[in-house]
Amino acid sequence: MVPQHAKKDDQYDGLRQLFPDKKSVLIYPDDFDEANKDIVFSDLVDRHSGHFSDRRVAVLFRPGRYHNINFPVGYWTQVLGLGETPRDVVFTGQLGVYALPANTQNPNVGSLDTFWRSAENFTSQTSFVQDPVSKKWCVPIPSSNHLAAAKDTEDTTTTSPYSLYPVGDLADPEYGYPSQEVPNFSPQFGMMWAVSQAAPLRRVQIGGIEDSKKMNMNGNLHLSLGDNCASGGFLGNVHIANGYLLLGSQQQYCIRNCSVKQKAAGGAWSFVLIGSKSDGGESGDDDKQKKSPVKWAQKPGLDSPNVAYEETTRSCIEKPFLFFRAQDSKTLYLGIPKLQKNTVGINHDQMDEIERVPIEWSLDSTSKVRVFTPQHTYKECQKAADDGCHMVLNPGTYHWKKTLYISNSNQVVLGIGMATIQAPGDGSPCIHVASSAQGVRISGLSLEASAISTYKNSTLLQWGDDNKGKAVVGTTEASAANPGAIHDLYCFVGGRSLDRTVRVETMVKIFSNHVILDNIWLWRADHVKLKPGENPNRPELSEYHVTEYGECRCDVGLEVWGDHVTCYGLAGEHVYQDM
Repeated sequence: MVPQHAKKDDQYDGLRQLFPDKKSVLIYPDDFDEANKDIVFSDLVDRHSGHFSDRRVAVLFRPGRYHNINFPVGYWTQVLGLGETPRDVVFTGQLGVYALPANTQNPNVGSLDTFWRSAENFTSQTSFVQDPVSKKWCVPIPSSNHLAAAKDTEDTTTTSPYSLYPVGDLADPEYGYPSQEVPNFSPQFGMMWAVSQAAPLRRVQIGGIEDSKKMNMNGNLHLSLGDNCASGGFLGNVHIANGYLLLGSQQQYCIRNCSVKQKAAGGAWSFVLIGSKSDGGESGDDDKQKKSPVKWAQKPGLDSPNVAYEETTRSCIEKPFLFFRAQDSKTLYLGIPKLQKNTVGINHDQMDEIERVPIEWSLDSTSKVRVFTPQHTYKECQKAADDGCHMVLNPGTYHWKKTLYISNSNQVVLGIGMATIQAPGDGSPCIHVASSAQGVRISGLSLEASAISTYKNSTLLQWGDDNKGKAVVGTTEASAANPGAIHDLYCFVGGRSLDRTVRVETMVKIFSNHVILDNIWLWRADHVKLKPGENPNRPELSEYHVTEYGECRCDVGLEVWGDHVTCYGLAGEHVYQDM
């Protein structure tokens, strides 16, 4: 049973103590007009103002069932369900939470720069909108006129007029979709998530919730919109309970520990599936299905080596998250999933007692979890780290002049709303995890390069200690049983900064043994924000400034010295030397 959402109460008041800025953290339904189902952050949906925005936003959905929500997720925005399982926050009716190509006016660009957004921990059982004339199933695209008008007001969540864009001709083999005559294929039901890098979908269920007629409605997951190009992405711990995984024009996608009831369909090339399975529309015993990789409805161009299967995930640590328990709706918990070995499919189970840590509303000095905003000083943050506290960072940009040093085992540093840390000006890293610290989690953070004084040996994240080029690592059995983990880490050298001398030699360095990386994007900017009055230098290629040699310098994306370092979903782009 999914609980109905509550009105403003002690739970809301407690959340507001932890997340005080109503412009960067919004709580649904309390901070919204319940009569208005549109949640449109116009400045972040619009690629011109959102792509390199300084704004960071998290929208928290309290446990409940939400009908006919219309929430296109824009740049630098994160959607978080606050239930213990994805079935505790359910979107029904039309649309729900979805992501659109940033440029539908040019399908050749489409979703290719639909970056920096995410959605986690909910169930989507929604349908698309039917065009009354063409009868095609569509998603609404906010009109450019509305987005331009919204910039002149302080209201960035206003209702907007829309144009309808067809999801795609689902019977057209060109897009690799199954025929509409295929059993259990319902084209009107599904979730749209048409994105590229740095835009993961995690701990989500599509369909599988009974409606008022006690029917389990089908639901498909669409990873591209119609004929719009899309490239790159990450699914982790996603359950498509009744429908299909529809890849469309996608390519370069990592799918880890996902479960598809029917089959996958479409796609271009370079798909990596790890510990993921499908029933393929067939019935069978559980043991047989656990051994079955995801089946493909149609495979034009998708034979090996374009699709790589790894039947089991050898070692996995799911990302930490915030949640309320149904038995204790007045206490917010930090969930810290434990290490899992040799897994197949999803894990949407409730947290064991050792996997959950209560968060005190008062956040006094004895709290095991401390929550910070960009207004807190570096000294306050470092003290919490020294005290062994778990740290949750509110949305925003943190301008620390020194490195945050993590020296205690089993600590969590979790950012929400795409929290961004700008690197110190001396070339030292944003975060340094000590070699002696086991089981640390660094999750949900963006690390931004600065204009630094010292280039040699500079980095944004250092895990372990460097001893003149030789790793200083723990080789004990304990480190293998308690590895560190990095989730949804986005490093960028250039982009929103008008200073094109920002630089870093190596974005991430791993010296320790036994570290798991789960969805990492290391991006030296190939295009950056225009200066006031500046025209694009390569208008035939980009509406932005295309970086030239010497601008936004970075030699290496990832440097690994440790042993037993595993990465699921690693993307590195545009560096001078090695990825």
